[in-house]
Amino acid sequence: MKIVIIRNILLLLAWVAASVTMAQVVVESKLDTAEIRIGEQVQIQVKVTAGKSQRVVFPEFGNGQEVTPGVEVLAGSRIDTTLLNAGKRIELKRRYTVTSFDSSLYNIVPYVMVNGDTVHSRNSVGLKVGTIPVDTVHYDRFNGPFDPVDMPFSWTWHLWLLSLLLIVMLVLVVMLAMRLSNKAPLTRVVTVEQPEAPHLVAMKEMEKMKQQVDSSVLSHKEYYEQLTNILRTYIMQRFGINAREMTSQEIINALITSNDKIGLQELQELLSTADLVKFAKYESSFTEAKHGLLVAVNYVNETKQSEVETSAQKKMVVIGGEQRQQRIRIGMYIGLVLLSLASLALLIYLLEEIVNTFL
Repeated sequence: MKIVIIRNILLLLAWVAASVTMAQVVVESKLDTAEIRIGEQVQIQVKVTAGKSQRVVFPEFGNGQEVTPGVEVLAGSRIDTTLLNAGKRIELKRRYTVTSFDSSLYNIVPYVMVNGDTVHSRNSVGLKVGTIPVDTVHYDRFNGPFDPVDMPFSWTWHLWLLSLLLIVMLVLVVMLAMRLSNKAPLTRVVTVEQPEAPHLVAMKEMEKMKQQVDSSVLSHKEYYEQLTNILRTYIMQRFGINAREMTSQEIINALITSNDKIGLQELQELLSTADLVKFAKYESSFTEAKHGLLVAVNYVNETKQSEVETSAQKKMVVIGGEQRQQRIRIGMYIGLVLLSLASLALLIYLLEEIVNTFL
């Protein structure tokens, strides 16, 4: 008799302990939407709140297995775990993707396994599955597919601008690549200012002398000294003859040797008159002095260089030093890489804009 009483007491205590344990487990469920059409999908969320030491197992459904008659489970998500009450309790969530191919109103009661016992959700979820209305009377009336709709495409101003920029960048990339592939040294063209033509210098100096002659500022000796110096300088620069260190006769002989016999007779008379004035104290007249200036002007005009030969500027090709060449090439390589990347990015952007227009 005592044994029976003790056994009943133990069973009662076990039942009370199990009831308390189960009371600590809360299972809740909800649907994303309560109404779908045949073949559409919906997710059921099952949330379990239990003690940390309790073992909770969510049911596993195979593809196509039914959670309730008429409702198939397609997939189950991973379990999301959250600690509660300073880690004493846990909250577990899992989503099941379900569908149905029969129109009806379904009552779904999810469940989990806690310590080997089945615990159902304290709330059930209702899922209404509707059908697609079908005209069963006029079954021969149906509409075919719509014709393809042409999507108009227009090049806006910014696409034109970006396309033009892309072309310029690609041209620069090609030019840089071609130049870097050429191992010839880098050169640059420098414009060098040429000295003023000898006849222009001589004409300016003689123009000044003419003004001095008209104002009678110079004496005859000073006048002829300046005039012959102008002519000697002109001959030296024009013909390459060191006329400043020669006598008058040596100048004439040198000009004859260089096959330049233009105006030599009058030039010889002018130089002879100048020698007489400077060394023999010959007094020339004012008319003779002006005539000498005219002879000098005519000689310069007759023997001056052509305009093509007396260009004011001359272009020269200059090759930089080795270090400069290396710095320029490094800069060109960097520019080539940056331009290539920018061109690629711009090309991708333009293609994306065009493709998105037709999608």
